[in-house]
Amino acid sequence: MKSRTGSLVGACLLLALFAYLAVRSSLSITGIDLTAGQRAVRTLQWWYAVLAAMSIVGLIFRHNGTRLVLFAWAAIFTTRHALAPVFLGGTGIGMAIVGGAIGLAVAIGVLFLAFRALQSPGESPVT
Repeated sequence: MKSRTGSLVGACLLLALFAYLAVRSSLSITGIDLTAGQRAVRTLQWWYAVLAAMSIVGLIFRHNGTRLVLFAWAAIFTTRHALAPVFLGGTGIGMAIVGGAIGLAVAIGVLFLAFRALQSPGESPVT
């Protein structure tokens, strides 16, 4: 398998996994009386699921706007992971920082794979 194809498969699988987990998590809290913060986290989950689906389609068809969609996905993914421990878990700001850092690390990994899949055959690797 070529490097670019492997990156494409890896990025698409990770985006699909995170979209599935976001939808499953959002549906599990449906029907519960939510606070404003919990509703915000649920909304962010739906948005990053939608952006993940759009990113998968963009990666497969190598659309020009895919990088912008991926950046939006990464921003929402990171924000959701920073807010979830506070609003869904009832923890403090320390766990929000840890959750945001982990979300950012995962998002950077997905972006690396996705951008590597989008590069042209003769193009130098994304740094």
